[in-house]
Amino acid sequence: MERLIIIIVLLVIFGYGLVKIGLKLKNQYERLAFADEFLEKLKCYVDSVGRNLDDYGWMIHRSNKMQSHLGSLGIIHSYKPPYQNIMYSNYPIMLNMLPDLRSSIEDEILRSVAYQYANSLQETLVRHIGCIEDNLDFYKKEIKNPFKWLREGVREIVAVPAYLLSWLGIVSESFVRKFISSVFFKAISGLIALVGFVSAVVTIVIGWEEFARKLASLLTSA
Repeated sequence: MERLIIIIVLLVIFGYGLVKIGLKLKNQYERLAFADEFLEKLKCYVDSVGRNLDDYGWMIHRSNKMQSHLGSLGIIHSYKPPYQNIMYSNYPIMLNMLPDLRSSIEDEILRSVAYQYANSLQETLVRHIGCIEDNLDFYKKEIKNPFKWLREGVREIVAVPAYLLSWLGIVSESFVRKFISSVFFKAISGLIALVGFVSAVVTIVIGWEEFARKLASLLTSA
């Protein structure tokens, strides 16, 4: 009965880890589709020389979402706009350059500046798409490795107290995200997964009592 319970627990942990990796893979596919669509809308708007207001409206409506997806790739730490004597710190590319693109592309004199904005936006999106594709390659490998399922399942279980503290409002969600992504947490959860898996295998195969007798016999003979 004990072995059956351990087998069931292991299967649940493996299954939970597999589902979590699958959800992460699905999320990356959704992000890729969104980024590809945004890039296509941007190209159509630039090719129309600012006349395609439907695509511009679509991008503005979703610019906050895209800025959030870009993360650090969407921030210029120090930026000086063309022909302006002002320097911006931590400049959000998507939120600022889209309106600047529209205001300049509709003016024949400033149209060359508009294409600078367009190039910066396109390059940012292309880099973002490249990062997503790298993540997809990573998770495709993870989902084929059962040991990664175990690690992911254990990591989520170990993180339950942190999630609970966040739900109660004791710590912030950002703190929980940083803690779970930290090297310390990954090392601890990895160690727990390794020890737990070895213990489960020993219990299922021979049982701890038999293992202890064999170990004691081996030490005595040595």
